Parts: sequence; structure tokens; C-alpha cells
Amino acid sequence: MTEAEAVVLTLEELKTCMEYWQRALRMQDWKIELQIVPRKDFIDDQRTASSSWWQRCKDGEIKVLSETSYKSEAFIDPQDMEVSLVHELLHGQLDRLDIEAAGLRRDAFEQAIVLTAQALVKLRRQAAAAS
Repeated sequence: MTEAEAVVLTLEELKTCMEYWQRALRMQDWKIELQIVPRKDFIDDQRTASSSWWQRCKDGEIKVLSETSYKSEAFIDPQDMEVSLVHELLHGQLDRLDIEAAGLRRDAFEQAIVLTAQALVKLRRQAAAAS
């Protein structure tokens, strides 16, 4: 698979991916609600996914943009729902960090999460293709 291909999943496929990534990221004890939603369910028009995290009770919610909404907008890259999912799970893991106190810029932190999510998914897919 080339990096330019879209990866669109059903909710059940995305839930299967989430189970894998929760184990890989040591978040299997978290209760996370996962949804595929239209654009109107997002606060920020530029997002392909969003999440909310409640660290104390290890609860979370992840919303991934629906294929229909994604296709109707002018995103440059093809949609990859698994990368969006991993991106949001990484936010859940790292949400405890006070990035400003650590001297990090929000945009640099966000870019690090983007690149990490892409790399993790790419490595998983390469391993699956090799087996």
C-alpha cells in the first residue's frame, strides 16, 4: 500500500484497530467510546478526529470524521482513519503533560504526535504485509 491511499474503515473495523492500539499503548484498562461522525459534530472544521479525556477515571471519547464528510471537503491527503485513531489515542496518553510548563510549543507537540501516529501505523502495516 502506498502512503497516498485512503484507509476508510467501518465502525467495527475501527473498534478492532482500537483494541490493538489500546494494548500496544498500554491503555487497555481505559473505557473509550469510539464514533464515526459527520463534520457537524466537530468544533474545529479542520480536524479529521477529536478526543476528550478524563484521566482520573480513565475514560475517553474519540470521534473520527466520516468518509462522506471527508470526501466533501478539501483535505490534501487521503483519509486514513487508523492514523486518526492512533493520533487521538496518543493524545490520551500524553494529555497529562503540561506542555507549556515543559517549554514545548503546542504546534511542535501536535506535529510530534502526527508523525508518531503515522510511523506507528506504517510499521504495523509493514509487519502485517511481511507475514
